Amino acid sequence: AFNKMALSLRKSLIEVKSTYMELQEKQKLAAVGKMTAGIAHEIKNPLGIILGSTQVVLDQKRPWEMREKAASFIMDEVVRLDTTLQSFLDFAKPATPVFSEVDVVQHLEEILSATEERYLDDGYRILRKFPEEVPLIEADPAQIRQIFLNIFLNGFKAMPNGGTITITVRSEKDPEISGANKRFISIRNPFTVARDWLIISITDQGHGIKREQLENIMDPFVSFHDDGVGLGLSIVSQLVKLHRGHIQVDSIPEKGTTFHLYFPCIIKEHVGDVQSTDS
Repeated sequence: AFNKMALSLRKSLIEVKSTYMELQEKQKLAAVGKMTAGIAHEIKNPLGIILGSTQVVLDQKRPWEMREKAASFIMDEVVRLDTTLQSFLDFAKPATPVFSEVDVVQHLEEILSATEERYLDDGYRILRKFPEEVPLIEADPAQIRQIFLNIFLNGFKAMPNGGTITITVRSEKDPEISGANKRFISIRNPFTVARDWLIISITDQGHGIKREQLENIMDPFVSFHDDGVGLGLSIVSQLVKLHRGHIQVDSIPEKGTTFHLYFPCIIKEHVGDVQSTDS
C-alpha cells in the first residue's frame, strides 16, 4: 500500500510539473501576443497617416499648401514611429546600469531647469521641497534622469490645462511602505539591512487614477492618454527595480496622483581612519 501511494504521489508530482510548464509556456505566448498586438497598433496608425499624406503629396492637382502640409504630417509620423520603436527597445532590453555615486537633488535641478522653461508658458509650475543636504545613492545618472522625466511628462499629461507639480525629497530609516489607499506596485523585497532610504515624492494636480486602474498602470501597453504608447511607466518600473528601489502610488480621482520613489542610500562606515562604502 505504501509503495502504491509513493508511486501515485510521484505520478502526481510529474503531472503538476508538466501542468506548471504548460502554464508558463501559455503565459509566455500570451505576453508575446500582447506585445505583438501593442506594436501592431502603435505602428499601424502612423503608417495609415503616412500613406494618406503621401497620396496627397503625389497628387499634383492638389494646392501646394495642402501638399506641403501633408509632407509635414509624414515627417511628424516618422518621428513618432522612431520614438515608439525606441520605447519598445528600451522596454524589451533596458541597458545595464553603470552605477556611480549620485546626488539626486543635483540631477533633479538639471532636469527641471530645462523642463520648466518649456512648460512655463503653458501654465505649469514646479514646486521644490528639497532639504539642504541629502544622502547619496548608487545609481546610473542617465537612467535616474529617464525615471524622473517620464514621471514628469506623465504628470503634465494628467493636467492638460496646466497646474503644479510638487517634488519632495527626504530620507528615512527603514520606511514603512504600507497603509490604506496605497497601492504597492513594485515587487516587495523586505528591508533586511538597517539603512537610510531616499524618498522622492512627485505629486501632480491632475485627473487622478481610479482604484481599479492602479493595479495596471505599470503594465506594458496600458495608457490612459489618447496619445500614449503605454510603455513610459513600465520602463520606469523596470529601471527602479534595477536600482534595487520601490515605487508606491497614491491617487485620488479628480485631485491628483503622487509617485513615491524609494532608493537605498549608500552605507558608509568609519573604522579608525578607514572609510568603507557598502551600497
